[in-house]
Amino acid sequence: MRGHLIQNISHSNYSRDESDEECQLIRLEGGVRGFIADNSIPNWIEFSSASSGFFASNLSYFFALIGSVANVGIIVLVFFLNILLWVIPLTVQNWIVEKLFRVGYRLYLTQKIGGYIHSLTVNSAHSSHIYVNAHTPIITPIHLSSCTVWPIPIIHDNYAYLICDNETGHAAAVDPSAPDVVMNVVHRLGMRLTTVVCTHSHHDHAGGNSKIKKRMPSVTIVGASGTSMMSVDSVVQDGDVVWVGKTCLHVITTPCHTLDHVVYVVGGVVDQGIGLAFGEAAFTGDTLFTGGVGALFHGSEHDLAQSLKKLNTLPDSCRVFCGHEYAEHLLWFAVWLEPTNQYVLKRAHWAHIQKTCGRPTVPSTMGWERRTNPWLRTHDERLISAVNYRLGDYLKMSWWRREWGRSVPLSWVVPLDYRSRTVPVSDHPFDQSNDAAIIKRLGRLQKLFNRLLGFSGMLSLTDTSSRHFERVEGLIVSKRHMYMCTQPPS
Repeated sequence: MRGHLIQNISHSNYSRDESDEECQLIRLEGGVRGFIADNSIPNWIEFSSASSGFFASNLSYFFALIGSVANVGIIVLVFFLNILLWVIPLTVQNWIVEKLFRVGYRLYLTQKIGGYIHSLTVNSAHSSHIYVNAHTPIITPIHLSSCTVWPIPIIHDNYAYLICDNETGHAAAVDPSAPDVVMNVVHRLGMRLTTVVCTHSHHDHAGGNSKIKKRMPSVTIVGASGTSMMSVDSVVQDGDVVWVGKTCLHVITTPCHTLDHVVYVVGGVVDQGIGLAFGEAAFTGDTLFTGGVGALFHGSEHDLAQSLKKLNTLPDSCRVFCGHEYAEHLLWFAVWLEPTNQYVLKRAHWAHIQKTCGRPTVPSTMGWERRTNPWLRTHDERLISAVNYRLGDYLKMSWWRREWGRSVPLSWVVPLDYRSRTVPVSDHPFDQSNDAAIIKRLGRLQKLFNRLLGFSGMLSLTDTSSRHFERVEGLIVSKRHMYMCTQPPS
């Protein structure tokens, strides 16, 4: 038989489709199916919903009814909250939200409360060994010189990764916060899990460490200092090397999103003059995303600038595996910020097509990020002009209109088809133009952009589709209008 089937699939039955002699189609209980070629490694795996019986169907109707009643209550609550929010100045609102967030964030970092919240989140997205409603249904392996990388969509928008060494069959899991799903993929591929590497200590990245350690005590869990509460066995620092079979992972510390954040680079040669060169792939966690960066929960803008400076030593061909599926929204922010950049526009339409087709936007490459990621282009005069122009227009408005009018400049919502092909120069005086100052302005603009489109704030609770409307300067602007008013360049 020219095709082979993985036999060690636990708790799953399968049937073969004999219509193709070259490869067999495996249909597994739980809706996971994949092609197994001659080398016994799947060419792709599709994650889909599990089938439900009569009891599960009726139970879903019961929970749907409860959810509908809860949604009505939430909508009424949001309505009255919005009336109250119109009375409170925007600056006071932001101060209150920031203080409340800090309290909630400190509780989230604790093992008991944060771990419990994480377990509820995982249970809402997963059922035993079966992944339900994956945010990215179709994934494909990425082949490197010494290993193969499998992206694994988990929870609501996270990615875990499986690094499979080609020579020894050993595997390392990157941020396996949903351990049941990751272990299921390991069994299906027939690999031996020897290592778990954590980028940082947030529960949505390291929350599955203790469960994996209980199941497989021989597995070594690797993380930076400060992640001891996440069952870390081996603490790594900047410049250390982690081996997965014959595959080496170089460690780069990036203390910005959290103080214990690290990035793992596959391959590469340490050069004292230029840093880490010739890296094949980087697992960036929440430091660097496709088209953006992670929130600064602990570090400052200066810390982020220094971390990105380290990653900028990686070659253009280096693949970037980030921790979340945020690419489409982040790239549309880049388009809104700099509508004359054709690279950004192409990349945003590509991300939209990928998500529409159920395919991931990972991996990106450092070459694409240097062209399209605003946070990696803080030295680019064109980007600096665009940032200053957008923020300068906002700051020129009166304090009353910003705080109570909830207004934004009219230039922010004009369709891009009718905009000039050059970005005007702002006449607002800005004090500094170093990397940290530009990063700080980018962060402020992104928050304003999120509020403009209803991605954050109380209005987003009632937004169940892309047809969310926002009143700006007497105009009614929809997300679809803001997003699709440009055509992809030829």
